[in-house]
Amino acid sequence: MSYISPLSFDLSPTRLNYVGALRGLKPKSPDTAFIYAQTGLFDSETLVCLAASNPQAQFYGVIPNDQLLSYAQKVAKDRMISNISFVNSLDLLPPKLDYLSAEYTQTPPSDAERETLFTTAETKLVPGGYFCFRYRAYENPDQILQFLISEYVPDLSTEQAQEFLEEIKALGSSYFADHPIARTALDKAMESKTPNTFFDACVSKEQDVISGTFETMASLLPRDFSFVGDADFGANYIELAAPAAAHSTLDKCNDHLLYEPIKDFALQRLIRNDVWVKRPVEQTFENSELFGNFTFGITALRDHVPSSVTTQAGTIHLSTPIFTRLIDLMSSMPIGIGDFLHHPAGLGMNPDEVVAAINVLVACDIAQPMRARYEGQKKGDVMRPVWSNNFNALLNTIEISEPTIRLASSVTGSVVTLTAREALVLQAVNRVGLSLCAGSLQPELERLIIKNPTLATQIMEAAEPTDDVVHKIVVNVLTDSMPRWFAYGLLAA
Repeated sequence: MSYISPLSFDLSPTRLNYVGALRGLKPKSPDTAFIYAQTGLFDSETLVCLAASNPQAQFYGVIPNDQLLSYAQKVAKDRMISNISFVNSLDLLPPKLDYLSAEYTQTPPSDAERETLFTTAETKLVPGGYFCFRYRAYENPDQILQFLISEYVPDLSTEQAQEFLEEIKALGSSYFADHPIARTALDKAMESKTPNTFFDACVSKEQDVISGTFETMASLLPRDFSFVGDADFGANYIELAAPAAAHSTLDKCNDHLLYEPIKDFALQRLIRNDVWVKRPVEQTFENSELFGNFTFGITALRDHVPSSVTTQAGTIHLSTPIFTRLIDLMSSMPIGIGDFLHHPAGLGMNPDEVVAAINVLVACDIAQPMRARYEGQKKGDVMRPVWSNNFNALLNTIEISEPTIRLASSVTGSVVTLTAREALVLQAVNRVGLSLCAGSLQPELERLIIKNPTLATQIMEAAEPTDDVVHKIVVNVLTDSMPRWFAYGLLAA
């Protein structure tokens, strides 16, 4: 089992709450009821899965296309997920939304669509509610540079323009590495002290230069919204995300109105993953209040967790005692900060240092914030486990023919992705139980050889599903994955 979660699969409330916590916004209790709505270009099945992962909430999906709307409603009905509704207009969303997410990563919304979207966020989100806006802010990296030049240069003296060239060079190490002609023109302008030759070559006077980032800020700030951060956890840490050459310049302009477009240039970021909050909002600086309600887990196998992570700022070594102990426990099951501090592995450790270490693991995409913990097995037959929710139960009846399968987890509060190999074994276990699962798996592999021979070969690591091959698959998957199926609430024992 892994946690493959492109952001379009995981604009979950847990993710947005965690981004807010990084900025001092006090999160709600994970069991509090809430209303979540999603619009734009999104996968309706994923939203249904998200609803199944958060049974205490009500979900809405806005789909203007009648055919796609009908399909989404059918998915929810087939999966027997009752806490989700699909509508064809933002006007039909209920008031008092706690979360609104919008995805426009392929085609930016029109001016009218954006105005309607922002007005909906303004009028329907509750104070402290989150608005997550994923959108394409620029068509290409050149536009970011052109925007910065058009905004800054007209008011600069010759000396300031020369300094601006130096800052552009520092910020744009990634850009100029990919644009050697621009790099040569920049170096010549700096050497000859004629900055305008570079500026004139970059910006056309006949065309307006637009930053989607700046336009979004200009629209939302007057509507009582505050910018929180990036839904991509790692992008909130300049020292991790931005090239080292840009750090000093970024630090100097941290409070500047154009800081986010400047950061876009340093990161070469065309797609924005903005998280905004509707004011007023409750803030705190106590780590226990900010992070105490989250659990944190590592869904990858312990052996697959790297011993170090290379970032823009250098290498982070994960072999120190605090990292090693956290990784050991989080690879077994989700744990809270208090759980770790009361465990023998965490006794005597400084709570603030533990929080900082966990935040590093999350920023490096090793660990994930989650909404709940594994509470232990209930009374039941472990040899014949049952599904924890209706969304996952459909796995019993479908044909698995894709490399990955998405399942719902009330522990993670978001989508959990299984490999086809894991999903096939899990399907067999739930169909016939542990003792007979090999016999159920074998014909599924034979079917897969016919329909998708490449995937079948990858799963089996052999040409045919012999008894020995099937036995090996079952033993390996159950040994590695079954404890985590319970730990992440995919199964209820």
